[in-house]
Order: sequence, then structure tokens, then C-alpha cells
Amino acid sequence: MSFPIIKENTASTNAPLLPTDIFQLSNASESNGEIFTENDLLEAVKDGDVNRLAAIIASDSVDIHLKISDLNNGSLLHFAAQQGLVGVCHVLVTAGIEIDLLDKEQNTALMLAIVANKNDVVEYLIKAGTTLTIKGTDGMTALHIAAKCGNLSACQLLLQAAVTISNFVNSQDDGGWTPLVWACEHGYVEVANFLIIKGADPCLRDVEHNEALHWAAFSGSSNIVELLLNRGCDVNTVNAHGESPLHIAAREDRYNCIIILLARGANVSLFNKNDETPLDCLSEEGESYDVIALNIKMQAITGTDLKSYRTLLSSDISKGRETNPIQCVNAVDDEPEPRDYVYITKNCKTSDSFSIDTKMNSLHVCSCVERCVTDECECTKLSMKCWYDEEGKLTSDFNFADPPLIFECSEACSCNAITCRNRVVQRGLQQRFQLYKTEKKGWSIKTLRFIPKGSYVCEYVGEILTDIVADQRDDDSYLFDLDNRDTESFCIDAKFYGNFARFINHSCSPNLHPIKVFIDHQDLRFPRIALFAKNDIDAEEELSFDYGHKFWLVKYKSFTCHCGATDCKYSEEAIQETLNSYKQMG
Repeated sequence: MSFPIIKENTASTNAPLLPTDIFQLSNASESNGEIFTENDLLEAVKDGDVNRLAAIIASDSVDIHLKISDLNNGSLLHFAAQQGLVGVCHVLVTAGIEIDLLDKEQNTALMLAIVANKNDVVEYLIKAGTTLTIKGTDGMTALHIAAKCGNLSACQLLLQAAVTISNFVNSQDDGGWTPLVWACEHGYVEVANFLIIKGADPCLRDVEHNEALHWAAFSGSSNIVELLLNRGCDVNTVNAHGESPLHIAAREDRYNCIIILLARGANVSLFNKNDETPLDCLSEEGESYDVIALNIKMQAITGTDLKSYRTLLSSDISKGRETNPIQCVNAVDDEPEPRDYVYITKNCKTSDSFSIDTKMNSLHVCSCVERCVTDECECTKLSMKCWYDEEGKLTSDFNFADPPLIFECSEACSCNAITCRNRVVQRGLQQRFQLYKTEKKGWSIKTLRFIPKGSYVCEYVGEILTDIVADQRDDDSYLFDLDNRDTESFCIDAKFYGNFARFINHSCSPNLHPIKVFIDHQDLRFPRIALFAKNDIDAEEELSFDYGHKFWLVKYKSFTCHCGATDCKYSEEAIQETLNSYKQMG
């Protein structure tokens, strides 16, 4: 076959075809008495003749930016990368060919090299500065593609080079799939294990709330299923359809996976949203039918009370508004999911009685080229310094007792939004949470994964009010005072509008601390309240922050603190002594 060339503003000639099935060639150029044709150029590329290629390029008589229609409008670099021609790639890149050009199928040269397993080229293109975060077909990055192809070496090269790219290993494509999910769906155990070691979150969910475990069960990879369960994945986690990994493995009749899931506590009595148990998803002729049926009989004989997932009240209280769904669970009583508020992800206004200065031209912005790591960054100067380290956590010298204001880079800044170090809160939630009912404190929030000290956890979101309006409201339980000084006072009320942070309880020994952060504007009256981890927080640990003495001076008449801290100041036993101390302080 032939690969005709797409050229712009060039006159066609009757130049003969090269004796090859790769390129159909045409058009010659003449410069300084020496004639080179596109035939010469393409033949030099095909043969990997870097000396001849360099001579042709140096003559400036042939355009190296031509596109090849039968290679999906790809460039010479696409072809060289796919063929593993490192030397040719180097000559072309040095000559100024566009290294990140997308072909018609939305592939870069790097992506084609990964698919072709030409990892020498992959390594060269990375060192030459190709952009790792480019998304191609279906929003997939090069790392997605490497994981999908099982190209472990490419995964290693990419993640080694991406150390400054925040959470690159957990990037999600258009379907919400991470590189780990692609590895699980295609059964690449070594790739899946490597990605997890490098920080891949196996509990991130796709657009239908499937976790990596669902996809491992779908593919029938029992080794990956075991790997994920050993990493703490919930064997009974459910997706948007109410289906557990056992449902999916049963529907696909994945016998080996089903054996492991059952051995690790998979619930055979769990109903999906179609009121089907895993056994209902499997034909009686299926290989796995008898083993699930036997498990059900054993449960009946032994009287084992496997707790049904009917305690799961909602698979996502945010209804898709958060990247990671937040399940609601009640294993205490029959109280339903709280629905007396509107879930929002950004602070809102319900009144025109005040305005926020959000004018773009009023922002102090930086002109940093990439990452905002120097002392010259105008945004970090506003914060006194950049308080985020390379991992996006607060630096070790951050003073929680007297926290500074943090000014993150904004849309008006010239720095790279992906690699800039001074952008953390604006990237949104990176953790996974669950809303659950407690015995004494009502609803609460816990983290489902370990959170290291200094990490951004979430934002306290609600309705911005003046203190005058807030004082007129009957229920002030969800108010967060913005502590404005020398100006009109404002607060955030999460009673009617809020996110899951409205359910975080008080503790006299809290694991979270509120920090004032500015991103979209720099109006000092209206900071965003970002909650950061004061210390390491274990998986399954309840989240908490200190509501402050103003809250308890009002609320102690109605209820007292049940935080259980050894230094609790507002418990039924300690509250009177605390009140007396405040009175003595005047």
C-alpha cells in the first residue's frame, strides 16, 4: 500500500515512487543548485540514515513538517517513534519538528512508541521534553496507554519523569478510568502492582462508580483481585448500580475470582438496584453457580448473619459532584440519609446585600514560566513563601497555631496549572470519605484511606452570610465565622447549602485545622476555608476540627461534647470548669 502525503501550499509533480510500500512520494524542492526531494527525505527516515537525513534538513530544501495521510496524518516523528528509530527522532527533534503534535487519532509520537513497545524512543522523547500530561483519545494520557498495553518499562519511565506533576499516577480519562483501572481490566498484574506502589489509589471510582476491584473481577484476574484486597480494598464495595465485585464476577462467570472474593468475605446476600443477588446474575449452567449456591446454604446452616448492604443508604451523597463518590452508611439505627440541604462544591451567595471583588484585573498574579518554585513568585510572596512542598503537603515549618493566609496561583497567572507547586486546594479532593451514623454524635465523616500530616483534606463549603443575617437564623449549628477584622463581619453557613464537610464533628484534639486560602479572588473578607491534616490520619478514622469556644459558649446548654479526648474541655464533666475559666479571663 502507499501512504500519500498531505502538504499545504506545495505544487504537485510527477516524481516517481520509491520502491517501498510505506510512502507514496511527490514534489521536489531545489535550493542553492542542489535538489532534494521528499522522496529523499522519507527514504532517509525509513532507512534510519541519520547522516543523510541531517544533510537534507541542513539544505533547507524540504519541509520536515509534512503529514502522512495513511499514518493518520502523523508526522515523520510519529513514524520514526513507532519504528523505534531513536537517532532519527533525535535529528527531527533537533531540527524543530513538533514533539507533541497529535495525529488524526489523537496520538503523540510518545504514545505510538509506547504502543509499539519502543521504550528506547520513549526514554528519549521524555528526556527531549515531550509533555506527559497531554490527553489523547478518550482523554487518555501516555500513562493510561502504557498501563493498557501492559508496558511496564514505559510506566516506570513516565512516573520517574513525572515526580513534579501532582497526582499524575491517578489521572482519570473521560470515563473516569485511571491507569490502574486499565491495568486491572486487561489483567497486567506487574503493572497494577507497580502503579499501586507508586501511589495509585485503587479506590478511585469511574463515572459509574466502579473501583479497580470491579474491573479486576470483570477481567477475571484473580491475582489482581487478591492484590487489591491485600491493599485494603473493600470486598463489598458497590458501584452506581449497587453491584459488588462478586456481582460482576458472577455475571462473567469468573470462577477463580469468585473463590477469592468469597474467601475474603464477599456478601452473597447483597442486592443490586435490580434486586439481584450475585447468584441471580449467573446462569445455573455456569461454572461458578454451585460454589455461590453452596456458600448461601452454608450461611443458612450456620446461621451466619452476613450484614446486608441495605445499611448503604446512598452510593454518593454528592450525586456526582465530587470526583470520588461519598457513600452514606447507617449501621446504627433506621434514620435515612440526610436530605435537608443542597449539596454544593463551592461557596454560594443567596443575597445581593454585599459583593465580592472577583475582577480578574484586580488580582496580584505571577509571571512564572512553569512551577512557581522561586522566591520571585508574586503569589507566594503574598503568602510570605510557598507553604506547599513537592508532594502538595504543607511544609514542616507551617505554624498551625498561627497559620498564615495562603494565596494560590490563579487563572490569571502564567504558570503551568498542572506542574505549579502553588496550586493545591484548587485541584479539589484527592482523598476518599464516607458519611456514617455514630452512636452519640449523629452523622460524621471518616476517611477511607491514610492521610499524611499536612495534606489538604477538604473545604468547608456553604452559604456566605453577613453576621447580621446569621444572627437572625434559628439554627446556627453550621456557621463558620470568617473572623473579619476592621470590616463588616461575614460567615459561612452550611445549614441549607453545603458539602460533606458540614458533617465533620468537633474534637478538642482534632486531626484537621482550618486554613484561609485565596484562589479565584483576593478579597480578604471572603477566604475559602481549607481543612488540612494536623497529623497523620489513619484509614477509617473520624475527621474532626475544633469548633472553637464561641460555639460551645452557646451550645453547652443544649448538648455537651462527646469527642472523648483526654483533654476535652466541653464534656459534661469539664464544661463548667471551662466556663469558669472564660469568665475569669473576662
